[in-house]
Amino acid sequence: MPTVTCPSCNDAVEIESDWYGRRVVCPNCDHRFVAEDPFDRRRDEFDDDRPRRKRSRFDDDDRPRRRSRREQPAPRNRGLFVVLSLLGLVGLVCLGCGGWGVYKFVSPIDYSGPWVTQPLPDGSCAMDFPRKPKTEDLSEPLSGVAGTKYLLEEVWPPDAAFAFGYIDAPVHTPGLFEDAYQAELAELKKATGAAVVRETQITVAGYPCKEAEFASGNSRGVYRLVYMADRGRPRMLVIFAGGRNVSAADRDKFLNSFRMLR
Repeated sequence: MPTVTCPSCNDAVEIESDWYGRRVVCPNCDHRFVAEDPFDRRRDEFDDDRPRRKRSRFDDDDRPRRRSRREQPAPRNRGLFVVLSLLGLVGLVCLGCGGWGVYKFVSPIDYSGPWVTQPLPDGSCAMDFPRKPKTEDLSEPLSGVAGTKYLLEEVWPPDAAFAFGYIDAPVHTPGLFEDAYQAELAELKKATGAAVVRETQITVAGYPCKEAEFASGNSRGVYRLVYMADRGRPRMLVIFAGGRNVSAADRDKFLNSFRMLR
């Protein structure tokens, strides 16, 4: 491709062969100048005094006929085109990632793999978790309370939780079961920001159980407190499953997996 020299910055500017005699823009300094044909310049420099015949547009030479101003294409701003193309590509990538993030945030988590059985430390009962839960110690030596909780919380998406644990009180006192239920209920309402839409009394493995259902938008959760008063120390079992990204089938599967081992 032929080139001409910019008179402002002396940079070589590539042009089409039929752009001689037209105004062009230097991509380096944006200077506008007329692209001169170097062939005509060399001919003028070495020309002598001999008269020459005026060239006709019908002469059979290799120089192409110059287009009129209306026929001349406008110079293309390649830099702007590249920038706009890159911005469009970045926008498509961001849109795709954002759509994927929204989909992952509102869609249920796939718990189709094998579930993990988690018994209590004394091996008295167990439940099945979608994955291995973390262990938290609930013991309070000063008050004589012993307990352990197993918790599975998903980091991403965040709205998914499964919990199973026990609390052994030192002695049975009137209203112990109701007080513990109301205290746990208040903590869950504060932690989830959800409202209680249903409360009921049921039986789990022959033991009395208080159940509450939480709701906040598309998020659902079920909390159960089972009271075992026939033991040496009264025991309360804490069970919770729910969240926006937990399907109703997986929530019920977890709740129904409770079983006594001995």
